[in-house]
Amino acid sequence: MHQGLSSTERSGQIGSNASDVDLLDIVQSVSPASNINDAIVIEFDFEPSGDSLSFNYCFASEEYPEYANNPTYNDVFGFFISGPGFNGPYTNNATNIALIPTTTTGSNNVSINNINNGTTNNGPCRNCVYYVDNTSNTYGNSVTFN
Repeated sequence: MHQGLSSTERSGQIGSNASDVDLLDIVQSVSPASNINDAIVIEFDFEPSGDSLSFNYCFASEEYPEYANNPTYNDVFGFFISGPGFNGPYTNNATNIALIPTTTTGSNNVSINNINNGTTNNGPCRNCVYYVDNTSNTYGNSVTFN
């Protein structure tokens, strides 16, 4: 079992002390941050009926676009899978399957510093092909994850 938060907790309820060792590992692989705040963990168990599995997910962050490429703030996302046949570096020998397929940053972990449209003050666009700017109303009603 993953040592994290229940799926009913939200960052507004948690404060700034919630952390997670696996997400911390991802943060430290993509930026010099030494800690994380407001970690959210959703965990579920399942038994696949076949020999392959796929997931679609959307990574969103309150820190987009203002804090992209900022060394102080770097929201990250991990999708950890564990069980028979897995021998990864994370809790319960889990493997992170949320990875950028091709990358321009040297790290393939999903974070606001690895996927963004750049900012005026903080540098160039990184892995822009995976970034969707919801603030411009391009796709209908704008969605902001604040």
